[in-house]
Amino acid sequence: MGNIFATATRDPPPENGMVRHEHFQWPRPPERERFEWPRQPVHRPPVNRPAINRLPVDRLPVNHPLPVERLLEEMDLERRALEQRALERRALEQRVLEEMYRFDLDDLAEEVIILQQAMMQPQPQPRPNPQPRGLCRFFASGHCKKGASCRFSHDLNATPGIGNTTHSSNDNDTYELGGAWVQFNNGGTVSKVVFASDYSAINIRNLPHTSSTASVKIILDNVGIPTFGVDIRIVAQAEQDLCGAILKAEDPSFARTACRKLATYTTLAKMKVAIVPPIIPHSQSPYQIDCRKVHCAWSRPTREARLIFATKGPAYKLQKESRVGNYKVLGSRVTAHVQQSPDEWVVKLTGLSDTVSEQDIVKTIPVSERPQKVELGEPDYVADSEFDTTIIKSMLLESGPLERWEVPKNSKAKRFNAYGIFFDESSARNAASSLNKKPLSFSRTTQLSVSVVASAKFKILAKIYDMVRPRINAQKPAWDRQYIRLSEFPCKGQYHILKLEGDNHQGVVKAKERIEKIVQGEVVRMEGKDLRCGNFRKDGKESKKVQTIENTFKVLIIPDIRKSQFRVFGREAVPKETLEQITKLLQDCVSESHVIELNDVDFRWASNGGFRFLRSQLGDGIAFFDITPRYKRILIRGSKADYNNAMAIVAAKKIMPRDADSVSGMECPTCFCEPDEPIRMSCDHVYCSDCFVQMCVAEMTADREFQICCPKADATGKICKKAFSLSEIQEHLPSETFEDILEKSFDSYITRHPADFRYCETPDCGQVYRVTSHGSDHPSIFTCKKCLKSTCTICHTSHPGKPCTKGNPSSALSSAELMFVGYVLRLLGNLESATSI
Repeated sequence: MGNIFATATRDPPPENGMVRHEHFQWPRPPERERFEWPRQPVHRPPVNRPAINRLPVDRLPVNHPLPVERLLEEMDLERRALEQRALERRALEQRVLEEMYRFDLDDLAEEVIILQQAMMQPQPQPRPNPQPRGLCRFFASGHCKKGASCRFSHDLNATPGIGNTTHSSNDNDTYELGGAWVQFNNGGTVSKVVFASDYSAINIRNLPHTSSTASVKIILDNVGIPTFGVDIRIVAQAEQDLCGAILKAEDPSFARTACRKLATYTTLAKMKVAIVPPIIPHSQSPYQIDCRKVHCAWSRPTREARLIFATKGPAYKLQKESRVGNYKVLGSRVTAHVQQSPDEWVVKLTGLSDTVSEQDIVKTIPVSERPQKVELGEPDYVADSEFDTTIIKSMLLESGPLERWEVPKNSKAKRFNAYGIFFDESSARNAASSLNKKPLSFSRTTQLSVSVVASAKFKILAKIYDMVRPRINAQKPAWDRQYIRLSEFPCKGQYHILKLEGDNHQGVVKAKERIEKIVQGEVVRMEGKDLRCGNFRKDGKESKKVQTIENTFKVLIIPDIRKSQFRVFGREAVPKETLEQITKLLQDCVSESHVIELNDVDFRWASNGGFRFLRSQLGDGIAFFDITPRYKRILIRGSKADYNNAMAIVAAKKIMPRDADSVSGMECPTCFCEPDEPIRMSCDHVYCSDCFVQMCVAEMTADREFQICCPKADATGKICKKAFSLSEIQEHLPSETFEDILEKSFDSYITRHPADFRYCETPDCGQVYRVTSHGSDHPSIFTCKKCLKSTCTICHTSHPGKPCTKGNPSSALSSAELMFVGYVLRLLGNLESATSI
């Protein structure tokens, strides 16, 4: 075929049978295959010519010869016509040949470009081995069988906390106190206090199914959003070729800023971004309080009626029934008032529905007492649902943007209802204070009612909800009388979602506390301390024994691994005697468990042979390594003596046996006597069990920063001052005492930081909020999740619908402005006095 991209030439066709083309040369087909148009017979319709009178021969016109110029012109025209028909014929033949030997040059050029791009792209590199997930616990114990192919690290010098540094804190040291998440350090000292309002999150939908954390970070970098401290979690969508991502950051303004900047990202046209509530940590209560919803209600059109009676008896009887509340028309209460006239008795009815007829009114009155005449008035306004709701929505938008607008379709309700959900709680409260009882433009006699709806959402484990459902349903009639709605959402995975809603905030608070008490169950305690579940295994022998106890007492027993507790749930309240029997049975089937937290030095010692020596001293099945990216510890499933022996071995760090019960020659650091019921701490000092409890309780009354540390002094007078770990303190204290210590430490921290935190103004509430200032990203209104009281976080008072003027330079008047205002007022007063004179 030759070079198809060769430049066309005007040379005559070569002798090898090639045809000249504008861009390339096509091979001439053999003569026997030359294309010829089929000859079609021409069918001409017969022509009916009219008869004419032929002239005689002697009278026919004579044809004179044409001039030479005229003859040459006609010959030239015939030649041009023949050449034009030949050109058209050759063009037609060429098109037929191209159809027979067709090459799509555009597709060919596109394939060439794709091939060139593929050759320019770098070859795929082999996929690197995944980063180790953390230290291998089997290697640390000395018997990992996978060797170099193990996906976990075998570097004993590396800390297990590989990966995201934003979650390096131990969740076991974080507790929910006062509506905040409080993180504790060694000694019970508060290290950090955060609130739900400190976080914000967004949901990015319709991302490609191949998206990863790295690709989401690239999108954030392209729009100028810093990725440091942003927690990214990829989630699946219903569409198989799409996925989503949840982004959370400890920054209240992150969600708004991210939504605004991601709106300018046009590379992914289908991508959608929305603000969502941040994911609740494990230490948070099982419910959320939300006050961003407002309930709008306005009366339906009403009309009046005049009933004319001949006597006063039926008229006053109807008025009496109305005052008691027994007189209704079409199911609605109606007000009746007697108007006396000289000749007749007239009863005026108000509050009638616009659909009421005369027959509807007459039917409500006995036949013997019916009026002589009924006069119906016109409705006070004509309702247009779509127009009216649009007007009310525009009124709400003056207070702030709406996240959602809902108009229920219930034609039988006595009032029109609509619900708006704002993005900020402050906007909802401003709308309720400014629009409540405001006249409506489409009705002179109707006022708008706007109130803030308080809601509490519960996330309950499905099997727990199935057990306690009868106890919750038993409370519904009382809640319905208080206009508190309980909604149940479909089960998603392992959890049920319940939602309480109501305008009666106090009723919602009490209902919330009732549900919270039911879903928390009864904690199994023995001698004032929680019966710890330790490393309880759901597929082990203990689980089968627990199932036997459940079947015997018709209860549900849930081991809370994070808090190391057992919780008991029943279809009715579990009696105290039954709980004591369950406690004894659980104690027999679950071995006692203790926890030893390891620092870096302890962990290296345990990994280099110390743990093997510990197991050889305690025996098999007592000591276990528990290593995760969040913490390092040793679990002791044995008696108190085994725990003390283990603590002594860890503290000594010597590969030699040591008797933990041998405490002769030692004295308790608090009572200076030989320890009674001795307990050995991580600093290798021995305390009396009661003395240690009293020492921790005494720390609650100290004025200094709260910290429980060792007061033991050596021979030189140097005090140990080692702060005990939180798990170590919890190990040796009763559960109630441990909770009191955490609350006291938290209270001490709040008291010493008055510029950052404040308590709720309600007496004995105990909830805490963050103090803010004008221009801060944190919310300026705090709604207590316990009493639902609203408080300004700037001036610490409640002023719904009004801006806070404390410390706001834009709202405060200068001294010169105050003097000018006073001068104007005095001048106006002088003018009024002069006018009166």
